[in-house]
Amino acid sequence: MPHWLDVYPHEVHASVILKNDKIKIWKVGERKLSGSYKIDDLKTRHPEYSYHEITWVVNNRDEHNAVFAKHARDWYRQWPHVDDLKGFHAYEVEEGDNQ
Repeated sequence: MPHWLDVYPHEVHASVILKNDKIKIWKVGERKLSGSYKIDDLKTRHPEYSYHEITWVVNNRDEHNAVFAKHARDWYRQWPHVDDLKGFHAYEVEEGDNQ
């Protein structure tokens, strides 16, 4: 059976958990964060958290790579990162960004 990356078209998801409207956890790939976290429970217990996701359908390797290199990063730019972010930023923070 071929790997999901080698079968087109396929979906690529970007998802994000925000804390006080800032990126706390983010992911781009075959699976969404909602598959690993109990999002409804998180939002009920901690109203300062929210969740968003977006999906792209890609038809070839170039479109697939563009999601990771450009589209997802541009989508994440609508939110700043939390001050205590563990790991990599969802996008490069440029001078003048409101971080």
